[in-house]
Amino acid sequence: MVDRATQEGKPIFVQSQVLESMVKEGAAHRQDAEDVTSGVLEGIDAFILSHETSIGKYPVDATIQLAKCIAEGENILDYEQVYNDVRADAVNNAKKLSPADALATTACSIALDNNVDMFICITETGRIARYIAKYRPFQPILACSTSTPITRQVNMTRGVTGYKIPTHLRNRGDKLLSLILKLAKDQGMCMPGNKVLVFNAENEGKKNENSSFKLLEIESE
Repeated sequence: MVDRATQEGKPIFVQSQVLESMVKEGAAHRQDAEDVTSGVLEGIDAFILSHETSIGKYPVDATIQLAKCIAEGENILDYEQVYNDVRADAVNNAKKLSPADALATTACSIALDNNVDMFICITETGRIARYIAKYRPFQPILACSTSTPITRQVNMTRGVTGYKIPTHLRNRGDKLLSLILKLAKDQGMCMPGNKVLVFNAENEGKKNENSSFKLLEIESE
């Protein structure tokens, strides 16, 4: 199920009994912690605590423990191997990749080879950001859209942060990009000297879909 959802670029959530041992105890049992870390390695996007925070005695500790387990999973993840595995599954299980998916896999390959530090996606639906995220890159993905619901939805996907851009700047290429890069630098997502892959996607999911990307190096101010 996880593999199928990953191939479709759909976020995967795990809820209920994530750290059940922390409902009554101040520390997670080893098995619970291992299950969370294993979930990260398998491709889970997010974990949702329920009893641990609603009726549990240690809601803050449970949240901190969950974050630590997720971080441990990310620290030992072989990102290049994950990319190769997801790419192989995509080729073997589909007659052909969609244009957006083909663009995403090419970009992730370039990012691995060129030490790219960040992805920026200017998107109408969040689709291209989800396709990039399915290859589990270690770089952060900033998904920029004029739609508030879309910027909220993409936050549910691992590694993706949504940002609402002003509607009047949607077609103002250089000015819009300058605004986004300033935001990214202010938020500590990138810095001068970093390499950034910038995607611009239009008419996503339609016959006249038009997506492209370019590699930039952030200059010092």
